[in-house]
Amino acid sequence: MGVNVKPNRAVIYPSAKSLSSIWEVVNGAGIKLGERQIVIIPCEISEFEEFSVPQEWVDIPEWVGDYYLAIQVNLEPEEDECWIEVCGFTTHSYLKNLGKYNFYDRTYAITVDNLIQDITVMEITLPLKMKAEIPELPHLSAVKAEELLQMFANSSIYSPRLHVNDITFEEWAALLVNDSWRQKLYEQRMGKLVTSSNLVSTNTTKAAQGISSKIDHIVAWITTTLENFCDLVQPIFEHDSEILIPEFKNAHLPIAYEGIKEINLVSPRGRQLIKVTKILEVVNDSELINILIDVSSTDFHTPLPPDLEIRVINKDNQNIYSIITEENDMNVRFPFSRQFGEPFSIKLMISGEDIEVFEYK
Repeated sequence: MGVNVKPNRAVIYPSAKSLSSIWEVVNGAGIKLGERQIVIIPCEISEFEEFSVPQEWVDIPEWVGDYYLAIQVNLEPEEDECWIEVCGFTTHSYLKNLGKYNFYDRTYAITVDNLIQDITVMEITLPLKMKAEIPELPHLSAVKAEELLQMFANSSIYSPRLHVNDITFEEWAALLVNDSWRQKLYEQRMGKLVTSSNLVSTNTTKAAQGISSKIDHIVAWITTTLENFCDLVQPIFEHDSEILIPEFKNAHLPIAYEGIKEINLVSPRGRQLIKVTKILEVVNDSELINILIDVSSTDFHTPLPPDLEIRVINKDNQNIYSIITEENDMNVRFPFSRQFGEPFSIKLMISGEDIEVFEYK
């Protein structure tokens, strides 16, 4: 039975109408594409050295994403002066297991260097499990919820989510995930502003409309990008995912990424830019890791040159794995295992001659 990864029309989750009540207390938005969920986190344009994701998007089961997209947005009064830059993405399992948790601002953070900058890498990870296991939220009584709503109705409290000494995260999350309670909190906090000035109300409405418009642009961009990309790679996924990469069947801890290495290859077909992508996933014992290598042309419409030999070599210069491309191969991918921290190299060869050697540690 084939695996259909082409997403349906993108929808905002929990729902489009919930955005205002969410943005009043936490940064971010969720987009659902088929069975995958992408959380979009706008980041500060200046001094972007760390990607911080609010804990709500990581530890609330209903809000958890498979992927977390870091974006920078410039909102100018004139629409043609606005721009959106995608800085990269990471996965839930990576954030949860390898991210740095900050108790006081309730975020999980990774350095920008650990973001996957090429969004097309999502395609390689689609058959894999992106989410770490997280517990369900505890029950929050109506009495406790009302007590918290009264506390945070005060608009002078800039950020209710950061009152870590007054409320546990679990209580806060249980309050926030309830649509009725979250909406009531929003109305109470916004009501304070509305009664103080009609001008504030008008400006707030305009600002919300502007932000909503920009989110629509982001949703459209991601939808178009992934739909076009899935059209190109659909044949790859017309196989059972366990047949595609059986070694990854039981691996479900953090996926890590060490970037794409490119080489300008000269073959009988002429010059061609080839990329080598290494993605790894730690298996359950945390000592052995499965590595997935993908070699493809940077032009999705151009096959790899035939008779391109790809070898994986260990530190003793012994072959671990080798494969030779055939006519019309659009890409080749293969898994292998190694001990954590064990270095290896990938060697590209044509007609027995070395073209490039990439070293990994």
